[in-house]
Amino acid sequence: MKEEYPMLSAEGALARVLSAFQPLPPERIPILETLGRVLTEDVIADMDIPPLANSAMDGYAVRAADTTGEARSACASSIIWPPATRPTRRSGREVPSVS
Repeated sequence: MKEEYPMLSAEGALARVLSAFQPLPPERIPILETLGRVLTEDVIADMDIPPLANSAMDGYAVRAADTTGEARSACASSIIWPPATRPTRRSGREVPSVS
């Protein structure tokens, strides 16, 4: 007995379903109406936000010389701090410049 509906592969079934649809044309809508939508092109900011180098996490800075056994090569930054100081950094705050 011949099958009326032959078995399709997964790829063949997907191709058949997708062939019945086509992308909608792009449209401009207010930003507050975009929930659940998809962008049709990349959005590129014209400036950095925040407009400064900021820290990604909280932390403390210490001088390698103020620790026991730490090598200069283990330092994460080349900022020179005065002896016995421990400047704090809070998330999102500006990172001090290297002088």
